[in-house]
Amino acid sequence: MRYYELINPTRGYSTQLSAREWEMLRALAVRYGWEPEPRRNYAREGTIGDAEAAAMATAVKRALRDVPIFYAAAKKELPPPNTLERLRYRPGDEEEDPLGYFSGHNRTKLLNFINAALNFDNLIIRALPEPSD
Repeated sequence: MRYYELINPTRGYSTQLSAREWEMLRALAVRYGWEPEPRRNYAREGTIGDAEAAAMATAVKRALRDVPIFYAAAKKELPPPNTLERLRYRPGDEEEDPLGYFSGHNRTKLLNFINAALNFDNLIIRALPEPSD
């Protein structure tokens, strides 16, 4: 699985997201008013300028009011309690719903992104090396 590190070089702050989380975070930001640059590939390494990073973080911040603090109710039946399948279950995965995915403890990922991006500093996106087996 591919991971990205999002770095605010001015503040020395960084956060990591899987490629899927980064994609869902961008979808959430669009849903709440962020407009991505049409010719930019956000899955590549590079720098997001200060104004765009702030606009994206502001949209994610708006979304927080709709992201459940506890896990969102699943649209399908949950795996049985006290099983490995239940422990691995993450709301939003099947439905590809960012609000469900970022509910519960995954809200922290949104807060970390906001902290990295909201202070009108450039945001550097760096792909992390894939772990070797």
